[in-house]
Amino acid sequence: MAIKPPWTSSVSPHCECRYDSENHVLHIAGPANCHALVEFPFQVPRIYALEAEALCGRNTGNAWGPGIALCWPGGRVLRVNVRADGRYGVDDGRRTTISGSTPEQGWTALRLRLTPGEVLAEAAAQPGLWAVLAAFPRDLYPGDPCAARLGKMSRWCTAKDHHNLGAQGDSAIRNPALSYGAARLSPRAP
Repeated sequence: MAIKPPWTSSVSPHCECRYDSENHVLHIAGPANCHALVEFPFQVPRIYALEAEALCGRNTGNAWGPGIALCWPGGRVLRVNVRADGRYGVDDGRRTTISGSTPEQGWTALRLRLTPGEVLAEAAAQPGLWAVLAAFPRDLYPGDPCAARLGKMSRWCTAKDHHNLGAQGDSAIRNPALSYGAARLSPRAP
């Protein structure tokens, strides 16, 4: 997959990944438990939120369902994803919280939002109706995140495949957006 800096990509040799720049959609096809992700390093501090819409499609991965992640210096990560079992997963690199119900079909919005006291993992099955899936004390995530990741990745947000790749499927992520304080920006697409 050819992408433009500052985006970088990591795609398993078992996956196909393409970006539709006209519709702002990252399409992923491959086994359930393999990685295909793009990363955007932040060039300015004070990220307020990362948002994108995810489509589970025919993906059969639960922990490996499509999602979004924020990464901090030193290795801290936080990810929210849609799962094939119809629920949401929230991973902090140590444990997984499973909650809520995703729409049976169609896109669902995912958001990781930083407040002065908390970092929130949220989802909205309908536009503007955000539900908190998990909340973490802000002191567990000090400072500013250094990058955003979009796509299929392990619960540790790594670019490594599981030893059991699983069944073939497809999924997608679209319309990524970063918020810096009150400003909402769409990073230049991969």
